[in-house]
Amino acid sequence: DITVTQGGIGRAEADDIAVRVGGIGFAQGERISVELGAIGVAIGSDVSVTQGFARTVVARNVVVRQGGARTIVAGHVTLDGKSRSFIVLARKVEGNVRTVLDWRGALALGAGLAIAAGLLRLGKRSRG
Repeated sequence: DITVTQGGIGRAEADDIAVRVGGIGFAQGERISVELGAIGVAIGSDVSVTQGFARTVVARNVVVRQGGARTIVAGHVTLDGKSRSFIVLARKVEGNVRTVLDWRGALALGAGLAIAAGLLRLGKRSRG
């Protein structure tokens, strides 16, 4: 088990990882929690972010309370309070969900980027 109060961890691998008022660069474990802090990448079974931010989370269960995340990939996601996320890919999402990009938007964005890349390649071939 790893517990940090007012500090940071570059890389952590343990069953339980808990950080209060601090940050984690990379965390892998069964239970990962950050309160008043940030996570770069979290891979685990249960990930909890309270009044903090996570860049990328891959987990079975994710709970974000009054915080934010850039990307969440999980089986079950709960967003409480004024939580926000840019991309959420999950089987089940609960709470007041405010995402910038849901699965339909991600699909449309991916299709648009693929078409643009195809047109750029076509343009390069015609010039060369």
